[in-house]
Amino acid sequence: MTDNPLQLQREIQTQEVVNKLLQASLEDLSLERTLERAIDAIVSAPLFPMKSKGAIFLVGEEPDTLIMRAQRGLPEYLLQACARVPFGYCLCGRTARNRDVLCSAQVDQNHDVTYDGMSPHGHYCVPILLQDRILGVITLYTDAGHAAQASEISFLRSVSYVLAGVIQRRKAEAELKETQMQLLQAEKLASIGQLAAGIAHEINNPLCFIGGSIDIFKDHAESFLRIYEYSEALAESIEHNDFEKARDLTAKLKNAGGGGQFESVVQDMQSLFKASEDGISRIKRIIDDLKDFSSGRGDAEQDIQVDTVMEQILNIASNAIKRKAEIHKDYAPTPPVKGDPQKLGQVFMNILINAAQAIKETGTITISTRSDEKQVYIRIKDTGNGIPASILGKIFDPFFTTKPIGEGMGLGLSISYDIIKKMGGSIVARSTVGQGCEFTIALPPA
Repeated sequence: MTDNPLQLQREIQTQEVVNKLLQASLEDLSLERTLERAIDAIVSAPLFPMKSKGAIFLVGEEPDTLIMRAQRGLPEYLLQACARVPFGYCLCGRTARNRDVLCSAQVDQNHDVTYDGMSPHGHYCVPILLQDRILGVITLYTDAGHAAQASEISFLRSVSYVLAGVIQRRKAEAELKETQMQLLQAEKLASIGQLAAGIAHEINNPLCFIGGSIDIFKDHAESFLRIYEYSEALAESIEHNDFEKARDLTAKLKNAGGGGQFESVVQDMQSLFKASEDGISRIKRIIDDLKDFSSGRGDAEQDIQVDTVMEQILNIASNAIKRKAEIHKDYAPTPPVKGDPQKLGQVFMNILINAAQAIKETGTITISTRSDEKQVYIRIKDTGNGIPASILGKIFDPFFTTKPIGEGMGLGLSISYDIIKKMGGSIVARSTVGQGCEFTIALPPA
């Protein structure tokens, strides 16, 4: 600790800026929002004659190129001209190339980017380094003619060092989130793969019926066409008083109408139309539910009715489940929960498919919903083999599985656990070997 009041004040102000950067790093913010908070904290520090504007650049995917990721107070011209800065170009690019603090007291020949009406000013350009690797550059504006001070450079180096750690952490978090999303999508696709044959069967049944109905419609359409033709000819023969021809056409009309069974044919067609419409609705419902389940929508949070999502998943998984288990539903009115319905559907899918696979021959799966003032509860209970107590505590661990190799990655329940946890809820499994397993999901109301 120094006895110099001015130096003590600088140390306190430096620590305040560092604390703001660290606080931003601990909050659930995007990298861009974190950098915006960082530039705000830096330009507002009263440590030297600094203008309230500046920018943070990060190295882009293109080699040796800086991309502006956050700024304060820059005019529109600079936002466009400095959106991408090659290494070695202008002050920021030279800082990135040389990896050292660059100080400029005025607009000089090193300013490659200028515009009419640019006010006099100076610059501090500070490299953001992680060990020997350049991550980006902080550029700050000072009053024109301001001479660089060792204490100011020390402050800026401290800030850039902390900011390097924050940036690296944010990038690691983004990469981890992307990996988790890829695993989630892979697990969903694996579930869909397991269901594909059953879904095809569910769609094929109404399609076959609709195809057969169309063949019947064709036969009836030919009969109706003949009836129409005979009716036109009959009307013409009566109009011309050709009663002999009229009697002949009347006989043909009776035969074309199925010997007095015309009403029965019409009723049959109406029945076929209704059944075909039901089949088309069934196919559409399966496809819509499957599309909702498989599409990657990201964090599409909204109010969710848990029984609605459950019905969608049961519709998709119908064939895979009904061959093994009879579904018993016990839905009670519940308030909505907040979250992504796609991800909640993934949880239900994982548990239901596991439940069906745990049943040796035939059994039941009971689904119930309840709520109280604090939680919405979803219980899924099966009459399968059950889970031994020795491994019950491991079923939510990543890559843990009791299935044969090739039948699962062991991520379904782990992903389900993470989804429910992020929704602010909990998921618990209880089981007795030989009697089945029960999963209880508890979620806070929206």
